[in-house]
Amino acid sequence: MNPIEILKQINTAKTHQEVAKLYDKWAKTYDTDLQEIRPGNLGAAYTVDMFEKYVHHEGMILDAGAGTGGVGELLHHRGFSNLVGLDISSGMLYEAKKKNVYTDLRVGIVGEELDFKNDTFDAVISVGLFTLEHPPPPSSFDELIRLTKQGGHIVFLLNNNLTNEFKRKMNELEAEGKWEIVETSKDFFPVPKGQPHPGLRIFVYQTL
Repeated sequence: MNPIEILKQINTAKTHQEVAKLYDKWAKTYDTDLQEIRPGNLGAAYTVDMFEKYVHHEGMILDAGAGTGGVGELLHHRGFSNLVGLDISSGMLYEAKKKNVYTDLRVGIVGEELDFKNDTFDAVISVGLFTLEHPPPPSSFDELIRLTKQGGHIVFLLNNNLTNEFKRKMNELEAEGKWEIVETSKDFFPVPKGQPHPGLRIFVYQTL
């Protein structure tokens, strides 16, 4: 399948089941296709760089929206070994398992209640989840906070076209004393120069 066409179908999918099936179909060629449409995968590389500034290598980490494990592989190369991957697609996680970098892989939907106890993780990282293609609801931040230990970090990449949709919730949680902003990256663009893109930004929050 053409990756651009798959992304369009994911963007217009009406149910989580549709999204999962599309990613299942795409899983075997996803890594190769991603290099074509996002050379160098700057979003993942920059997010992992920022994540490493705040999170201990020994920490228990949730990779939310793990896909085929690209972010997990980058983290593993940096010395992170306690990695749990979560994704909507069992097909994507099947490919992630082949990378041998996760201690556990779970199928789950970010935005719904996840099968983890409170305060399970020292940190959460998410790349490629808060994008235009079927993003989770803003309420998903509540669940990620529930899973993260007090003083832990939640680091995620956000497409700038979604800023208005998510910023209100992000600010509400800060006003409620659930988390506080630690760092925000400058905008960067993961596509070759000349191609239109709204830009991406990395947010780092610490749970309170």
